[in-house]
Amino acid sequence: MPDVSVIIVNYNRFDLTHQAIGSLIRYSPEVEIIVVDNSSTPNSAGSLTKEFPSIKYIGLSKNEGFGYANNRGAKLARGEYIFLLNNDAFLMEDTPQILASFCEANPSVGICAPKLIYPNGNFQLSWGRDPSIINEWIMRRMYRKFDKSCHNYISKIEKQYNKITSVDWLTGAALMIRKDVYNKVGGFDEKYFMYYEDSDLCKRVRDIGYSILYVPTTIVAHIRNETMKSFTEKVSLEYRKSQILYYRKHKHLWSRFLLRIYLIFRSGGIKL
Repeated sequence: MPDVSVIIVNYNRFDLTHQAIGSLIRYSPEVEIIVVDNSSTPNSAGSLTKEFPSIKYIGLSKNEGFGYANNRGAKLARGEYIFLLNNDAFLMEDTPQILASFCEANPSVGICAPKLIYPNGNFQLSWGRDPSIINEWIMRRMYRKFDKSCHNYISKIEKQYNKITSVDWLTGAALMIRKDVYNKVGGFDEKYFMYYEDSDLCKRVRDIGYSILYVPTTIVAHIRNETMKSFTEKVSLEYRKSQILYYRKHKHLWSRFLLRIYLIFRSGGIKL
């Protein structure tokens, strides 16, 4: 059985982190668990490490973002595989070992991820095609339908992608990556504070010849955005900053120009 290290990044929600660790101990007790805290206030690390003495805990003095925190955790990871798990997600089965075994059987796979569902059992979007203005528009329409609980539409999408599928990116909420691949690409780009860091990681892994696969044969529950609650102006700004960074790194001049026009229209109240 391949060794797996699980990294959980916490920010202000030790109750959720407690739940995530509990699910790991229940369903995947053999994994190494690393918790990285992004300078939470108040800091409840003491109660966490007291209840789960086997975990490795890293307390950061400043919140430098999701990617930065995961990179700190990865430096301690002993496993052949690194499984990233949001603190607002929890296991329903031994997903880390299922995905690690899948990677062992498929050496061309660099990153893979499970199907995500909401705690109520509803299907959750967790993958996509290469970021573009058109794909953002499509995804926004899809998310609006999901948020409105358009059950027929959700069921259609779930059935359409209820098989192992090659995708361009997977969300970092629950994501398996080979540690040697993680190290080869340098882990997360720490210039991203939040958003697009998972798309960027997947892009760089694809660029060195590995595939990115959505594996819905195993399932993880994800509350989604529980730590933020709402898409605030600050969060929206971070999203756009990361989007601009992604385009500068991976897109041609024409695409960057179109993004600029698109953002001007959106900031003017015209939503494309």
